[in-house]
Amino acid sequence: GGGGGGQLKVSATDKTGSAIITPVALAEIPDLTARISRVCQSTARLTDPQLSCVVDALIAISTKALMTSQRVKEPSLFGAAKLLEVALVNVCRLHVWWTPVVDAHLLQLCSAQNAHLRVYAAEALTTLVRSASLCTAGGGAEQGVSLLRPLSQLCNVEQADVRLRQLECVNCMVQSNGQQLAPSDWPILLHVIHSFHTHSGATPCEPPGVVKTAFASLQLVVSDFLHALPPSCLLQAISAAAKFGHQVSELNISLTAVEIMWNISDFIFHHHNSIKLALETDPPPPPPVRQPANPEKPVATDVNQYLLAELFTKLAELCCDERPAVRKSAGQTLFGTINVHSPRINQEFWSVVVWSVLLHMLAEVSSNYHLACSDVMKRDLLVHHSRDTPEKQWSETVVLSLSGGSSSLVA
Repeated sequence: GGGGGGQLKVSATDKTGSAIITPVALAEIPDLTARISRVCQSTARLTDPQLSCVVDALIAISTKALMTSQRVKEPSLFGAAKLLEVALVNVCRLHVWWTPVVDAHLLQLCSAQNAHLRVYAAEALTTLVRSASLCTAGGGAEQGVSLLRPLSQLCNVEQADVRLRQLECVNCMVQSNGQQLAPSDWPILLHVIHSFHTHSGATPCEPPGVVKTAFASLQLVVSDFLHALPPSCLLQAISAAAKFGHQVSELNISLTAVEIMWNISDFIFHHHNSIKLALETDPPPPPPVRQPANPEKPVATDVNQYLLAELFTKLAELCCDERPAVRKSAGQTLFGTINVHSPRINQEFWSVVVWSVLLHMLAEVSSNYHLACSDVMKRDLLVHHSRDTPEKQWSETVVLSLSGGSSSLVA
């Protein structure tokens, strides 16, 4: 049957039981959509209790869609879409809708099994986080933390499509609003950047798009906003850069991550006094610096030395990476950093560098060399006979590490 008098009627159902809208009814959809949008716009004039009732009703509609999403390929997004629209109209009335809409409902939808619903929820949540952050810029640290908390909670969602939207949101916030971010925002954003899953053996656990987007954000933070980070966040930046160095999705990302660690070390040395002063008033938790087997061997004691000890330790670990190019780049960066800044390293910290970093790294490189296979590797590209086995490549690493270590000690 047709539709008349502004009423939607269906003539039949398809094989899945979904209603088929007739052409007459289809022609009325644009007008109906416009009317519903005007209703959403009018919520700006509602009192807080009235707005809360509208939000609760839309959440109920969206929850029904979630319940049917396992049986339907493309569940209705009406409830979620109108929640987004109402929230954006009332973006400065966060006290009414933020907790039920974002902290509760949208986070729940982001874990839905249905990809259609899950991706829309992730886009809605990240849109609201960006919009609310802009609306409340300068509104206080506590409010900023609560707005970014849902973004951090998305780290618990395993689906890559949600993680990608989360990281795109972080990249957008840093790029467009980095100068206005509060000091309390940076730990959360760096946690999100750092939270991608690493590899198992030689197999990446994350799609390349997720890793690339996360790394683009870290590059932006290090190149443009190191000065804006609370000094206690520098440990997070070092840890994130090292993690990108170990990922196996993209070799170029690993090599660039090593360069980033050089930039961070430069920043730490050039801003030594201001960082030390800030860390003494707000010290970070001690980093997991490798403790020497001999308790008489020195460890970092100065708060500022924690940062450098962590950075040198992470570079030393990358010197033992499975990939020769990463080992070579990490070694050059480690020894180059020590050599360039050796005049600023005091005797106490020299002992830490030698005993806890260099000697331990040389021992690990030597161990890997003795365990390396001597069989010729099968490769698509020709490799020179001097480097055609893992043993020969580790031998080259041993030579570079001994020569680099010697130059650092002489410096």
